[in-house]
Amino acid sequence: MELHRYMIQEIRFVLLDQTDPQQQLATRIAVCKTYIEELCSLVPAEFDTVVDEILFFKTIKPKFVGELEFYHRLYHAQLFGDNTIAYYSREITRMEKILAEHCAFVNYYKSNSTDNDHSWFTRGHAPLPTSLCMLPWETDPKLELFE
Repeated sequence: MELHRYMIQEIRFVLLDQTDPQQQLATRIAVCKTYIEELCSLVPAEFDTVVDEILFFKTIKPKFVGELEFYHRLYHAQLFGDNTIAYYSREITRMEKILAEHCAFVNYYKSNSTDNDHSWFTRGHAPLPTSLCMLPWETDPKLELFE
């Protein structure tokens, strides 16, 4: 998707404009949020086809939200002085717990399977929301899988 490519380019330009690492991350987060808002404005209330809906929730949305999550975690580490081995050990443990709790989904996604896409990646059919899905920046109903 062109919009994602533009977002990545703008994120890279932040390095040229700013030298303060904390400000770079804050700006990158702002860039991600801006592009997610733009993406949201392009998402229809109802998709034309189930294939379009699956493509959006399985491929497109994760690219945008993943970038935001990545920079948000880096910013948190810098902002709160958690740039230590102990912090990263806690993060690894947290991620291992999330992966274990959602191993069926993780295995499905990694295998590039498509037979359950309708269940996992269409509105109103996905399993109940979990902490993994309830991110603070996922507040627009058009970006949610849950009704």
